[in-house]
Amino acid sequence: MAIRTVEFEGQDIHLIGPMDGIQKALTAGLHLTRRPERMCLIVGEQGMGKTVGSRLFCSQHPDAVYIQIPPASVMRPGRLLQLLESALEMPVAGAPTLFDRLHGIIAELRQRPRMVVFDNANRIRKYDYIDMLRYVHDEAGARMAFVSIPSLEYVFTSYAEFASRVQIKHHLRPLTAPEVQAILTDFPAEVAQAIYEATGGRTRSVMVLAELMRTGVARKQWTAEAVKAVARTFTLRAA
Repeated sequence: MAIRTVEFEGQDIHLIGPMDGIQKALTAGLHLTRRPERMCLIVGEQGMGKTVGSRLFCSQHPDAVYIQIPPASVMRPGRLLQLLESALEMPVAGAPTLFDRLHGIIAELRQRPRMVVFDNANRIRKYDYIDMLRYVHDEAGARMAFVSIPSLEYVFTSYAEFASRVQIKHHLRPLTAPEVQAILTDFPAEVAQAIYEATGGRTRSVMVLAELMRTGVARKQWTAEAVKAVARTFTLRAA
């Protein structure tokens, strides 16, 4: 199985499984140029590589910008606008009112169209914030991608006027056993299989468990039982 690997932020990223799914879904979202509805929804469980995959994509596409949504407890309308202004590299000295700032963002996206990728988008819970983004989407003709855990779908289905603008919805799947074995070529097949079974194919847990095996267990002790013991010790299914 051929795997394309890229170096990003000091680590090797294998474009396979959920990571490949993120790249393809965001690429499809980037191509939504002829429709008025230009929203993309990508959902996956924790540890699937959503954040790394989203940042990698935006680093490779100058017409896409990445925004990490902060915890809901600190979200404010002005902060959401600030995140957009910063991602779009707008001047720090913004307009005096939220209304003027909002329309400044719309003008910027009209003049220089980019897709805005919102990571941890489930934190956008209040209707006011959701409606603000819908307004930017509609007025600027902006492409938007929302990446998050599956609970994000509830937000979209709760607000039909928002959900109706979604043209692409992609569910990330875990790595398969053959994909884990293709990534972990330095391990015997039975050990790679044990790593897959212990992690459920979640990208983050696969890589952490593999690293623990490489650094904490002698090669002559690389066995399926050793994998299970390490996974039980560090509760990697919860990682």
